[in-house]
Amino acid sequence: MRLPLQDQLATRMGLRVLAIGKGSAIAPIPLKPRPQWRRLKCYAVVYVVAGGGVFHQADDVFDVPAGSAFFLFPDIPHHYGPADDAGWTELFFVFDGAIADRFRDQGLLTPQAPVVRPGVNPELIELWQHTVRCAKSSDATTDVELSAALFAVLAELFRCRRIAQPRTRKQELCEQIELAMKSALTESFFDLKGFAAEQRISYSYARRVFKETTGYTPVQFFTRAKIQLARDALAGTGENIGRIGRRLGFGDSHYFSRTFRKFTGLSPKEYRQSLSHWQSDAYWQNCGTAANKTDRR
Repeated sequence: MRLPLQDQLATRMGLRVLAIGKGSAIAPIPLKPRPQWRRLKCYAVVYVVAGGGVFHQADDVFDVPAGSAFFLFPDIPHHYGPADDAGWTELFFVFDGAIADRFRDQGLLTPQAPVVRPGVNPELIELWQHTVRCAKSSDATTDVELSAALFAVLAELFRCRRIAQPRTRKQELCEQIELAMKSALTESFFDLKGFAAEQRISYSYARRVFKETTGYTPVQFFTRAKIQLARDALAGTGENIGRIGRRLGFGDSHYFSRTFRKFTGLSPKEYRQSLSHWQSDAYWQNCGTAANKTDRR
């Protein structure tokens, strides 16, 4: 079921549920030409609880029998479905938010390892079903409960992830690039050409592999990492906004503000003010008043 956009509190929590539900397919889905594969503008997780099939992501193909879950990522082409007439049954979440982006930046959500094998887990299935029941409720706390339930599902899937999955050379290259980027976040740009020369590979190859594997160009990934550091500084310190921008290599404060707005929808000042409102005593007193009114209904 597709959900209406959640309220500002759920959005500020950083994990917004856009759709949730259960689906089934009773026959194989023909593999379309890659240009026709689906691309999302958000994240999704699909949990196969019966049957089995195949999941295609860019150049990779994964078998997904019952008990498998797989993640879909923004702007990465994908195709999936049952492999034979036995069909399959799936549970799914569609979601977005700053926490999801942070999970990706930290490697917990990664296109390099999109499949998790939690098995057919009754507790995980019940948690999913509970979330569907929450989604059908009109209670004032539904949005927050949905975000919390999704967080619990993701935490369980992360716990079940197979750490010892074999790494491809492309995956290792991307990890090396990401590590080099993280050590250069105070610079105005990341020198991918210099990195490629040190590794004795072509710049075009490094850029192409990084985009295919992560879904981001190197410039997009590097800028996103900078913006995440800026978010942390705006939320956790009183540091001057212009100084934050200069420290992260933006130089010009207008360029910093314009870039920050492009990635977050808010200027740095507006972002800090929104957090101040959320964290204020008056805000929580109002929440308490609303909760008391709800309890009396």
